[in-house]
Amino acid sequence: MFKRILITGANGFLASSMAAFLEMQVPQVVVTNMVRPKPNEKLPGGFLSCAFEDSEHLDRLLRDVQPEVIFHFAGGRYSNDEVTFHANVTTTRLLLASLARIKLNTCRVILPGSAAEYGNLSLPKITEDCLAQPLSWYGLVKLMQTQLGLFAARNGQEVLVARMFNILGARTPSTLAMGMFAKQIVAIEQGAVGVIKTKNLDGYRDFLDIEDVCAGLWGIAQFGVNGEIYNLCSEQAITIGDLLKHMLTQSTASGIDIQENKHDTSASFNVIGSCQKLHQLIGWKPKISITQSVENTLASYRQHAS
Repeated sequence: MFKRILITGANGFLASSMAAFLEMQVPQVVVTNMVRPKPNEKLPGGFLSCAFEDSEHLDRLLRDVQPEVIFHFAGGRYSNDEVTFHANVTTTRLLLASLARIKLNTCRVILPGSAAEYGNLSLPKITEDCLAQPLSWYGLVKLMQTQLGLFAARNGQEVLVARMFNILGARTPSTLAMGMFAKQIVAIEQGAVGVIKTKNLDGYRDFLDIEDVCAGLWGIAQFGVNGEIYNLCSEQAITIGDLLKHMLTQSTASGIDIQENKHDTSASFNVIGSCQKLHQLIGWKPKISITQSVENTLASYRQHAS
C-alpha cells in the first residue's frame, strides 16, 4: 500500500474531502496538502504552499515529500476562460514536467476528469471509450488536461484519469447547483425570504456522493492501470428538479417558492455514465443513497450556519 500522498489544491472541495477520507479510512498514510500561496495567508498544519510556476520550489517540494501518489486536484471551473485553462491544464503540465525533471516517474498522478468532457451523447450510459465531444469551454479544458495526462503516460510516467460525474454530499460548494440549493434552504430555515431562483430543472444527471467518489479515487490510485480513464458515477438518472424535491422534503421550512427559468439550460444536461470498468477492476460501486447524500449536503450547511 502507498504510504506518502500529496494532494494539490488542498483547500478545495474535492481535495479537502479526499484528505478527510484518507485520514478516516487509511490513517497509516502520510498526507501532504499543497496549496497556491496567497498574501499573508496562515496555513494550517500539514499544508505546504507552492506555486506551480516556481519550478525550483516545486522540484524541491516534490523531492522532500517523495510522494508515491499525487491527487492533482488544483484546478476547477472559473468565470475567466484563461484562468480555467491555466488552473487545469498548465498546472498539470508543470507538475508532470517537475516529476520528470527529478526522475520521480514511479509516482502515480491521479487527474480529476469530468463528465463535461463527453458532451451531450445520445447513449443510455456513457463508457470510457466513447468519443468525447465537449460542448462547454470547461469540458474542453478538462479534455485537454486528460489528453495531456495520457500523453505523459505513453511517455513513461504514471498518470490515470478519474472522470467524475456530478458530486453531492457533505462540503458540496454553493458553486454547484445542489450546494446552492442547500445554502438557500438553510438560509430560509433561519428566516430568509422563502424563494429559490434556479435554472431549468428538467435535465437529468448522474449524481454520486462525495464519500463514494473518494473511495473510488483511492481504489483507482491503488489498482488502476496506468494510462487508463475510469468513470466515477452512479449509473442512475435523476432530474435536478427531483433532487431539489428530495431536499425540500428534508427541510424544516415550508411553502418555499421555486422560481425556475426554463430557458436557462446547461450545455451538458443529460449525461449518465457507466462505472462497469471500475467495478470489474476492484468491485467498486456506490454505497450511499441519493436520499442520504441529500441529507448529508443539508447537514453540512446547517453545521456551517450554526
